Amino acid sequence: MLWKRPFLESRPDGRRGIKKKALGGMKEEKECTQNHGCISVRSVCMLCGCGTACPFWSKDFQMVICDGCGLVYMHPVDWSSLEDFYMNRYEYGKLGSTVYPESSPWDHDRADWIMQAMRNEIGTPRVLEIGCNAGALLSLLKSKGCDVVGIEPGTDASEYARTVRGLDVQTAFWDEQLEIEASVFDAVVMISVLEHFQYPIAALEKCWHVLKSGGLVFVEIPNLEHEKGFFIDFTWHGYAPTEEHLFCYSKGTISALFAKAGFDVVAVVETRELLRVTAMRNESSALLVSKNNYNDPVKIRRLLEFYRVSLRRRRMLHIIQRIAESVIIHLMPKSIVQRLRMYRVKRIGRGGQN
Repeated sequence: MLWKRPFLESRPDGRRGIKKKALGGMKEEKECTQNHGCISVRSVCMLCGCGTACPFWSKDFQMVICDGCGLVYMHPVDWSSLEDFYMNRYEYGKLGSTVYPESSPWDHDRADWIMQAMRNEIGTPRVLEIGCNAGALLSLLKSKGCDVVGIEPGTDASEYARTVRGLDVQTAFWDEQLEIEASVFDAVVMISVLEHFQYPIAALEKCWHVLKSGGLVFVEIPNLEHEKGFFIDFTWHGYAPTEEHLFCYSKGTISALFAKAGFDVVAVVETRELLRVTAMRNESSALLVSKNNYNDPVKIRRLLEFYRVSLRRRRMLHIIQRIAESVIIHLMPKSIVQRLRMYRVKRIGRGGQN
């Protein structure tokens, strides 16, 4: 397989998550080069080829920081029960048992971003979206005059895109078994997908293969350098990285990744906790990767440690605030509490204005 998303399975306690694999079986290499006393693990970085990485997060799963380029990724990964989850049980954005939501404001913004970059295209642009879910973004691009095709491994989502939205969506994984004609698309779109790939370079190389000369790739991914780019999941113990993301990219590492796959990066733009990458197919098929795009692993670790402490404190302050509010409301006379609630409703109705 070129890639697979980390398919999740149900745990005995009812939580969803990647099947836990014993972390003690990994081979220890040497003391960490990041100078904080841990032991590096053997893991060949797919970006720079460095053979060691430093553990940063080790709970139900382990995230490590490459000693060479600062790339953050999951190690090790258990692939035994992943495929079934994404084909049959993945329900991102699903409302109830059979309905998916209409296009969101974010989808409209993404469609405008893509169309603006393709404004000079002659004729009808042909667009492929990988991991299109139920086709909310594809339907917008179709309404704007694009000839759209989707690839989605989820059976329910892809069926909904075909039957309800009337889109050309194939139920499949983006891997070497998927047969698709070369040089037929003007653009390839991946929204919140690239971070799930097991082999992201191979997946981007396949994108290069299906694009026309000068074709564009549009990718949206979490931003490692934003506090909610790595710590995404919210738990009772605070914020934590999600088990679904195998890699977490910064501006530098995502630029290096695209260069290694044969693309010229046109723009990398921060939108809140996300990065939007626009890249163009380069006819040389392979570019030299500048080490200037690599991260300093020590700085990345310090940044993530700062975010972890900051978010933990914010979580504790939120809990204390909610407890204090509950105690005050309990001690107040009911008439005053009712007046405060009415005032709050009126204020919300006025848009929060005083």
